[in-house]
Amino acid sequence: MINKQPTAIVIDDTWENQLIFTSILKKLNVVTESYTDSTQGLEALSTKTYDLMILDLSMPKISGNQILKKIRPGEFHKKMKIVVVTAYAHMAIGQDIDEGADYLMLKPISVPDFTRFLTKVLPKQIDTINNTP
Repeated sequence: MINKQPTAIVIDDTWENQLIFTSILKKLNVVTESYTDSTQGLEALSTKTYDLMILDLSMPKISGNQILKKIRPGEFHKKMKIVVVTAYAHMAIGQDIDEGADYLMLKPISVPDFTRFLTKVLPKQIDTINNTP
């Protein structure tokens, strides 16, 4: 039986944050795509499904809230876990976040905390891959 590696998309306009997220995801054997341009991230979401999305709320062009509004109503991404990240706690309050995101993380992100968080969000996928001979 071939196990499917978990997949993630990271949409964050700050490359330093992307580097942190993608490095940790890759260490956990999560196949990761990342975008600093929110329009390119939204385009990727229109053609592919992922197990997890890490989404910054405050971005130029298309905000994280706008991305949530566009993708959450459909069935295409129904199983995808969505983690919104922001440095601005006041942005995380509201109906858009409540209806669209599964989890919220405030920046700055701690590497150990984020790693523990991922093992809880994607436990089956990560455990299966890490225990495959």
